[in-house]
Amino acid sequence: MTTLVMLLRFMPEGLAATEIPADFQAIIFLKVLKFDRSLEARVKSDFTIGIVHIDGSESSKEHCKEIAGKFKEKIGSEKLHGKSVRLVEIAMPATADPAVVFDAKDLNALYVCKNMGEPASKLLLMAKEKKVLTYSDSRDYLDKGLSIGIKLESGKPKIIINKKVSDEMGASFDPRLLQLAEVLE
Repeated sequence: MTTLVMLLRFMPEGLAATEIPADFQAIIFLKVLKFDRSLEARVKSDFTIGIVHIDGSESSKEHCKEIAGKFKEKIGSEKLHGKSVRLVEIAMPATADPAVVFDAKDLNALYVCKNMGEPASKLLLMAKEKKVLTYSDSRDYLDKGLSIGIKLESGKPKIIINKKVSDEMGASFDPRLLQLAEVLE
């Protein structure tokens, strides 16, 4: 918990006041997952994180590439409740059924990149059906069913837990995390 609190309080100076750096997002998301008390029971083998962007959208693709690179750096030999962590990058065609994101990938969590447009809504609904936790730094996605978000508040990262959605997906976050986060009911 101490590491997570330190990350949230001490962002490096000189960063853009509108965005949380990709490396901070990766570290924070991995730490948040450690506070999911039901993760071990829900995940049978490796913990798989998908990072999805819209195929054909350069801004979405670039965001995905940056986030995926930082996640890869931060994962290393990281374990979540004794499970190895692996990363899958996914390009979703804008007109595709969101099921293509989940087909044969055995996802446990999904980072939804920025600038996904309308397909994000369908994707988040499918994630809810599949009980896959979703994460992003896009506040707009929280209204569409994202389970975990992050935003800047007074220049510092703030975790947002959509409790209703997270509960429906089978997550059970430690009360210490819920006290630290902004909780949407």
